[in-house]
Amino acid sequence: MIRKVPQRTGIGVSNADRHARAETLAVSAAKYMEARPVGQGAETANAPTTETSQDATKPVNAEVGPASKAYAAPAETAKPEAARKARAPRRLRSRAKAKQNAEEAVGQGGEKPAFHMRVLLADTVRIEEMAEAAGVSITYIQKALQKAVLVRMRELRDADGWSRYTDQAAPRLEDSRGEGPAFGRTTMNLSADQVREVYKGIHDPLRIHSTGQVLSAFARVLLVEELDALEKRIDG
Repeated sequence: MIRKVPQRTGIGVSNADRHARAETLAVSAAKYMEARPVGQGAETANAPTTETSQDATKPVNAEVGPASKAYAAPAETAKPEAARKARAPRRLRSRAKAKQNAEEAVGQGGEKPAFHMRVLLADTVRIEEMAEAAGVSITYIQKALQKAVLVRMRELRDADGWSRYTDQAAPRLEDSRGEGPAFGRTTMNLSADQVREVYKGIHDPLRIHSTGQVLSAFARVLLVEELDALEKRIDG
């Protein structure tokens, strides 16, 4: 008696149909086994793929790139203030120290007056003649004179040597500013003691004149001397 395999259609299945179906399943199984990897390769192929890699397991403090280096750079490159000062040339350190002392002196009752070099019409003519004889511009001669006078003014200040030019500077207080071009206006740091010496050197104990006016009188004296000296150098 033939056993019937129930189907949804309710129709019986013959032996020939069973054998045909079995053969089809066997062929499909064989193809599946051939296509499926076996052994270690199968485990690797079937292993779940994740984005975690060996790089992701590195410790957090590992080198991560330029950003971390840039962040650490200030700590490595920062230099103490004392080290920078030690490397500065001695000349620059001396200038900075002198400037600091001058500013401190001004803050302790000193002054920083502005003064100029009094240039008269006769001086302007001499400057023009010297520039023509030397083959340079008038401005060049003026700058040379200004530099020389400023150096000597600082020397008088530092040595308290104003009294050497008292007789020459006092009459210059009433000099006109001249008809020539503006010339040599600058400033000078003076401590309280140096201000007293300036007025003492001009015989102005009541300080009728301003400090800048007194300095301009001394600068006028020195300018005349430097004009004479420069003229001799050019002619000689």
